Amino acid sequence: MKNTAKNLVSIAALTLSFFNSTIAKAQDHYKGDLANDPYYQVGQIKTEIKSVQETSVSPEEVQRLNVRDESFTLPIAPQAGADPMAIAQLLTTIWDIIVQGKPVANVQYKNATALPNVAEGKWEMLTGWKTQRTVVFSTSVTNLLGIKTVDLEYKVELLFGGSVNGKGRYVASARVVPSKVSVLWGYNLDLSVQVPVIVNIGSQDDPLAALRMDAIYKISTLVKSYSETQSYELHGDGFMAANGKEIYAATSR
Repeated sequence: MKNTAKNLVSIAALTLSFFNSTIAKAQDHYKGDLANDPYYQVGQIKTEIKSVQETSVSPEEVQRLNVRDESFTLPIAPQAGADPMAIAQLLTTIWDIIVQGKPVANVQYKNATALPNVAEGKWEMLTGWKTQRTVVFSTSVTNLLGIKTVDLEYKVELLFGGSVNGKGRYVASARVVPSKVSVLWGYNLDLSVQVPVIVNIGSQDDPLAALRMDAIYKISTLVKSYSETQSYELHGDGFMAANGKEIYAATSR
């Protein structure tokens, strides 16, 4: 009786092993077929400027963009004992914009700022904000069949020019906001924003804030992933460049 039970267990184990092996081979074969399917093969990733525009922004809007709220990403903080005109210290450097093909909630409030230490809680000291500059980018992914599988539009916005008693030019808000996302079945899109550095490219007495903002997106199919980075240089005098190419020139005071 014991031998019969052992035999049954052995047969069951062999059957399960054979079943798992068959499933694994089938999955490998399926992935192999997908890898050769032109639908899942990226033929071209293209990013280009769709439009540019300038809009006026009220002081109230400047304050709204920079509400101190833990649910939003504000990647700077004042430095205790530092020069009140110095640009505050960078804290958080990266946040998600699109996850699994969908915009993150409250993404329109997530932004980088380059402000003087004196600005903390004293927004009335910052005056002279210029217009907000917006550049709309379009990114498309086309497979080997010529089908557009990912259609993305996002805005890079810069609110700039604030100063303290006529000194310095700072950034109230630099952000990336998606305006259109379309992803076909079998594809996935993730987009994050990174601010690796915020610096003063002016003088100590008359600071000029400058930051680099990277839009990093990952495109995945069932068989392969692709990663692309678009880099933007944004200054407190309104200068904007994408991947080293100037979009907006700096403005005078």
